[in-house]
Amino acid sequence: MNLPVSFNVTRGQKVKIVLRPETLSMSPQESDSYENFVKGRIVSSTFVGSTVECDVLTKNNTLMRVLVPNPVEKRIPEPNTETVLYFSSRSLWLIPQ
Repeated sequence: MNLPVSFNVTRGQKVKIVLRPETLSMSPQESDSYENFVKGRIVSSTFVGSTVECDVLTKNNTLMRVLVPNPVEKRIPEPNTETVLYFSSRSLWLIPQ
């Protein structure tokens, strides 16, 4: 994972990673154009007006919520579909444990 130097953590230190659901991007396949990603499976998708809320279970059994904007132009993600979540290191927070 690529992290900005502004985080005050040391290598090997346990941390929690916090990401806002609107800062995640979702794709059915891996791409080299993103710096950080995690693989998972969509377990639910709920249409909520201008967005679709998707709950994704990652390979390490962490449940992450993703907000997919403008579902009219994009297809609505289907449950039980494998996906890749992408995020920038600038959009995360690390909380030391």
